[in-house]
Amino acid sequence: MKKKEKKRKEKVVKNKKTSSVDVNNPQSATQVVNSTTDNVYNNNEKILINETKKIVAQKNTVILASIQDGQLNVREGVVLPPPVDLSKKEILVTKKGGKRVRVVTFRERVTNFFLTILLLGGLGGIGYGIYYFLYLNNPANFYVKNVTLELGEVVPEKASYYINLTDVSDMDYTVDISKVEQKIGSYQYSVSYGRVTKYGTINIVDTKYPVLVFNEPLEFPKDSILTKESIVKECNDPSNCTYELVDLIDTSKPGAVEVKISATDDLGNSNVYSQNIKIVEVTYSLTCSKSAVDGSLKFLNKENYVINFDSNKILANGNYTNVRTYYSPQVFNNEKNNYPGAQINEEDMSITTKSQITDVNKETNYDAINNYLTSNGFTCS
Repeated sequence: MKKKEKKRKEKVVKNKKTSSVDVNNPQSATQVVNSTTDNVYNNNEKILINETKKIVAQKNTVILASIQDGQLNVREGVVLPPPVDLSKKEILVTKKGGKRVRVVTFRERVTNFFLTILLLGGLGGIGYGIYYFLYLNNPANFYVKNVTLELGEVVPEKASYYINLTDVSDMDYTVDISKVEQKIGSYQYSVSYGRVTKYGTINIVDTKYPVLVFNEPLEFPKDSILTKESIVKECNDPSNCTYELVDLIDTSKPGAVEVKISATDDLGNSNVYSQNIKIVEVTYSLTCSKSAVDGSLKFLNKENYVINFDSNKILANGNYTNVRTYYSPQVFNNEKNNYPGAQINEEDMSITTKSQITDVNKETNYDAINNYLTSNGFTCS
């Protein structure tokens, strides 16, 4: 029994180690120790502590015990901080300038920032909605536009074309365009909604150049003399339209030839058109004419064919001309409006129509055409 107690005392002596700790300073270095059941004596109440490693005490911590001469000394009168209720959010308060001020964390600042943005956005959306329905889209709060139209365009009658509102019922508005004419100029129009009437301006302008329509087919015999009427069928423009050949047409060689024609209207809008024609080698030609008085004795009718054939005696191109010379001015005046595009000669009281042909009575052979025209009173050469 004495041997065991002696060994225990030796063990206690070997484990003794002094560690100095400032109990009053929470920031002082402390030692973390481990205890084991082997260190407990049955004949006294002392516990021996084996040290392991050193750490630094954290801020705002309380030292409950210290080691002095290898003994664990528990401090008396130590008051522990109140327990923390994790189910409640802790509100931190500090003093600033003598006043108690709540401490706002970084996370709370970010959250408050985004909540403020959402609140302002919501208020802005509501405000814009009220502004839109009470002002912007108020059917009586409209303004009219100044409109520009090309000469010849149809003048719109719907209110939605003239006012600024996007959600418009045309039946609720009255548009008055009675003062607008199909002439170059500026004209006043009005739009009314209930008792509200507003006025705008419609400007009629002509900024487009004339449009040419060409004859078909554009094939001509070699060495023929071509005019602008040989190339152009119509010149279309809301105002008067004139057109001219830019250069003389060279028909001395068979093949494709580029022809340029300039077209101009009364306002000076002009354009130069380019058109390809074909010059063909002609071996045979046929000219046939006939004059006869109309059965009703109203006019003298003259017909003329100029037809060109290739080396196989197949029709290459041809022109037909019809001239009606009237005896009565009254009959002439009544008839001249029935031939749009024709050449009207007021002095001779004549109406001339011209056309290109691709066949005569559905015939394209030289002999067949010659026989048909001769048998119908034409003189051919």
